[in-house]
Amino acid sequence: MSWKSFKGNIGVILLLGPWFLGLPIFFISSYFFYHFFGFIASFLWMVFVLVAPFKRSVLFHKIVRYFNCRNIFEKFISLDEEKVPEKGAMLCFHPHGIACIGFCFSGCWSPVAKLSLGTYWGITDALLIMPFFNMVAKFHGKLIGVDKKSIKGAMKTGKNLGMCVGGFEEATCTSYRKDRVYLKNRKGFVKMALRHGYALQPVYTFGESEAYYTFDKFLHTRLWLNEFNIPGVLFFGNMFFPLWPRTSAKLVTVFGDPIDLPKIDEPTHDDIFHWHSVYVEGLKKLFEDNTDKYGYPDSKLEIF
Repeated sequence: MSWKSFKGNIGVILLLGPWFLGLPIFFISSYFFYHFFGFIASFLWMVFVLVAPFKRSVLFHKIVRYFNCRNIFEKFISLDEEKVPEKGAMLCFHPHGIACIGFCFSGCWSPVAKLSLGTYWGITDALLIMPFFNMVAKFHGKLIGVDKKSIKGAMKTGKNLGMCVGGFEEATCTSYRKDRVYLKNRKGFVKMALRHGYALQPVYTFGESEAYYTFDKFLHTRLWLNEFNIPGVLFFGNMFFPLWPRTSAKLVTVFGDPIDLPKIDEPTHDDIFHWHSVYVEGLKKLFEDNTDKYGYPDSKLEIF
């Protein structure tokens, strides 16, 4: 293993290690929640999460940038980041994949400090209270939940906002070496952008689906399970540690052109439908313009 790759692995341990540690604790405490001791342990942890004095750490950001998580992959490049406006843009990352690698390493933990520190990043609320990972979230300083209140609060500041708009369902659609996004029933982000006059900027990571092998049968059943907040993914990454991504994956994140939207306080169904269609076409164009350029000539974008 080269020194560059070793540093990248250390960087990933810093960011994903707390998730690996916190996930089993999260499920175990949930299982025992209705037992007395489990309830007490869960209650004490929730109090700790809410009152812990952790806050944004510039030092932690510098350490993460030094180790540069991108280096664990055979190839990882991020292009056209200069297209991101100074403010007033919603960065819509696709695909979600299993571990949101493009979102994490080209977005919220990007080595480009101006991008990672100058943008609010929406993540699932469960991660913000997950043992250990919540400390990483607080060290970042700009990670917020994707609930309406948090998103509205971030957009009122006028600062850029980034998130994986395909959400839980787009992760479920993930299939090895297939380019899939979940957008047909995802229109809430367009409504929020219209209400605040935000531009929509598509961002696509080619090769995201190469990071993990996935079980892709019974898709409709697994999407149905998502309606009850039940995970619908089965995956396998590194042969020695399945939760770890496959380092042979080749990833290229490309930032598209921002799509300017009007500011409409109460957008109608037609307004939302129209601008949603415009966004989908913009994402398709970004995908098709770059498949040949970056070594994915046979890729086809599937939209669910």
